[in-house]
Amino acid sequence: MKDHKVGQPNVKNKLTFLLNDLSQKKISLFFRFKYCCYNMNVKLSTKEKFVVLEVLEANLSAIMSEPLSKIFQQIMGGIPPHLVLDLGIVKQIDEEIAFSVASWQSRFYERQYSFVICSMREEVAQVFRSLDLFDNMNTTPTLSEAWDMVQMEEIERELLNDFNDNEA
Repeated sequence: MKDHKVGQPNVKNKLTFLLNDLSQKKISLFFRFKYCCYNMNVKLSTKEKFVVLEVLEANLSAIMSEPLSKIFQQIMGGIPPHLVLDLGIVKQIDEEIAFSVASWQSRFYERQYSFVICSMREEVAQVFRSLDLFDNMNTTPTLSEAWDMVQMEEIERELLNDFNDNEA
């Protein structure tokens, strides 16, 4: 496992390098972000068309909002820019994180990138429901279905682009 300090200036470059390196090698990487006094454990797996970000924490507290946002930002700027967020291990999520995840999902879709959340436990889904966020989110029960969703969205974008090109 490699440690990366989020607050340091060259962390962005290191994370960008790691993501670009992963996209070329198609391997998994475990790493831990250090932010203040908190370690955040995640696993990144780069596939051909998307990145799987598996959160390896049972509790996503508000202090994790900034490091998680930095990861989302780097994935959005990388290749591939599509994200599958695996929350299968997460048992609790703070409202601040829930709002942040929903906000980032919107940002991804504004840029025509996929952002699918999979394996969400009922107690986590309930937090999103209580904040009226769940119905607007793109979620699937399993990682396999999330892969399918990303591929279907890509086909949909291609068809819409072809349609728009023919209209012009």
